[in-house]
Amino acid sequence: DTFQYIKNEYSEYLKQLNIVPKYFIPISAKKGDNLTGLSEKTGWYDGPTVIEAIDSFEAVSPKEDLPLRFFVQDIYKFDERRIIAGSVDSGNLSVGDDVVFYPSKIRSAVASIEDLNDDNGCRTVEAGKSTGITLTTKAYIHPGDLMSKADQSEPEITDTFKSRVFWIGKNSLKTGKVYKVKIGTESFKAVLEKV
Repeated sequence: DTFQYIKNEYSEYLKQLNIVPKYFIPISAKKGDNLTGLSEKTGWYDGPTVIEAIDSFEAVSPKEDLPLRFFVQDIYKFDERRIIAGSVDSGNLSVGDDVVFYPSKIRSAVASIEDLNDDNGCRTVEAGKSTGITLTTKAYIHPGDLMSKADQSEPEITDTFKSRVFWIGKNSLKTGKVYKVKIGTESFKAVLEKV
C-alpha cells in the first residue's frame, strides 16, 4: 500500500513535468532488495530489478547521427579566404555540403574544412569538434549564426521558448526580469515571462 501510494504521488508530479517514468521499483539499497535480484520481502512485486531496468535502457543516438548544428564563433580573414570558425554541436559536415545559415537563411556550400594540425586540411568533421570552414560563395555571416545542412530539418527559429531551468543563484528567478541567456556561441537578453 505504501509503495502504491508513493508511486501514485510521484506519477502525478512527473505528469506535470511531461515525464513518463518507465519503472517504479521498490528497493532497499542497504539490504540489496530488488537491486540485482528479486527480493523475497517484496513477493507482491514482479517487475524488473534495478540492474534489469538499467540494462533495458536504449542507447541515445550518437550526436553524429543528428542534423548538423554548427555554431559560428568568429570569422577570420587569411589571404583571400574568409574562414568561418565554430563548433559542430551535432551531425557532421563534409566538403561540398550545401548549407544554410540562420536566422538570415543565407545559402552556400562548403569549399574547404580547415585543420590547423593538417596542412592539407580534411574532408569531414563531426560532432564535438571545433573547426574552420570556407564557403564557395561570398556570404556575410555573423558570430552567433547557426549553420545547418540544406537537405536536413531546419532548426526552430523563435523569440519565445520553454525551458527547464536548474537555478542556483542567490536570488530567486523573477518574472519580468531581464536575464542573459547563452545559446551556442552568442549571448542574448531575455525576459522571464512565466514560471
